[in-house]
Amino acid sequence: MTLGYSASREFDAYAFSDGSQHHVVLSAAVPAILLASFFEIMRSTNPFSGDLELRDEGLKPGGFRIPLVLSAPSDLPADLAAAIEELLRQSIPQHRWQRILAVALAELAIVFIFTHEIGHVVCGHTQMLHQARGLRLQEIGMAQGAVPGRVAQAWELQADQAAFGFLWSFAMNTRRQHNRFVRQLMCKSTEPDLDLLGRLCYAISFVFFLLSQGDARVRAPGSHPSPLVRITFLMALAETIMTERCPALAPKVHNCVTRSHEFAEAAWNRLGLEFGTQSYQEHIEDLPDVVLASQRHVRRIEQFLGHHAWVRQACR
Repeated sequence: MTLGYSASREFDAYAFSDGSQHHVVLSAAVPAILLASFFEIMRSTNPFSGDLELRDEGLKPGGFRIPLVLSAPSDLPADLAAAIEELLRQSIPQHRWQRILAVALAELAIVFIFTHEIGHVVCGHTQMLHQARGLRLQEIGMAQGAVPGRVAQAWELQADQAAFGFLWSFAMNTRRQHNRFVRQLMCKSTEPDLDLLGRLCYAISFVFFLLSQGDARVRAPGSHPSPLVRITFLMALAETIMTERCPALAPKVHNCVTRSHEFAEAAWNRLGLEFGTQSYQEHIEDLPDVVLASQRHVRRIEQFLGHHAWVRQACR
């Protein structure tokens, strides 16, 4: 497998296979925009506070959006490097602890995005498309009498699940990384593991806020489930894993995960953006059906292509 960055100004990540070789690619804009966003949060807000009051009286939710394209004249490396340097220079916070915290949160977010794409490879999605000679997701879905696009959405949830597993192992199960993140993310309570879980959920939530600007429907069309479905799915997964690992903390896990997501949403709103309001609430009753339907199509596609050895290996 090859992993690397592409010289692109757009916030983008993708995975593909060309036979025996698998490729995971992130654009150069991904770490730059994520780090600049967390820098801005540290500089302008209390990152782990639920206070919704804006620091700047003139800043109103929905007033602007964080651009997902670097302001570089071209994709040439020199132009991209200059755009990244300018973006970070303008957003870097004053205090050292703010910079350390922002870098650590951005690292978790970048690992999640990278491993989401790796998850597509591990789950057999990229190989499935290659082996099926470019068989379209719509055709796979229609073969089972399904709604077109549901298979693609199910694959995204599978990749999210795999990415969270990677991130959990990286930050929680590796002692050296665990101790580093506990220190850098200021997990100073008597239950640092619970605090660290909250920081993971915070970073993951902000990834979806950033990528989902202007998307306000549970049943969003296209190849990806709506951000609300994906965040809810991952927060429930985080709660389940932590409860199984540390049964003694079970009464506190739900509150930790929920508050972490609320903190991320509060910071997002204070930056002048909106998420989780208006039409999201109007369609919230559809959410359980969307998750169940997507998971059902995971099993259907496994049955449909289960005679291939590479499918059986990926689905174990």
